[in-house]
Amino acid sequence: MVRSGSGGVVDARSYRVNFRRIRDVLNFAALYNVDDGVKQVYHELLTGHLKPEDRWFTVKWYKKLLEQNPKLLDSY
Repeated sequence: MVRSGSGGVVDARSYRVNFRRIRDVLNFAALYNVDDGVKQVYHELLTGHLKPEDRWFTVKWYKKLLEQNPKLLDSY
């Protein structure tokens, strides 16, 4: 865990991955990449087929869960 100067926790995780072994060992190649996924989500939002929900936003989701069950934090 890494702390910032203000005492908050800084997320130091890395999401960089290498799929070389999947390609080489399993002979697998993805049909779509991250850019394709971003474009699809953007398109679905623009056309109204996909609507933002609280569960997509961590803080909003946690607040909603706590509103539904205030005792969730009792065990902490």
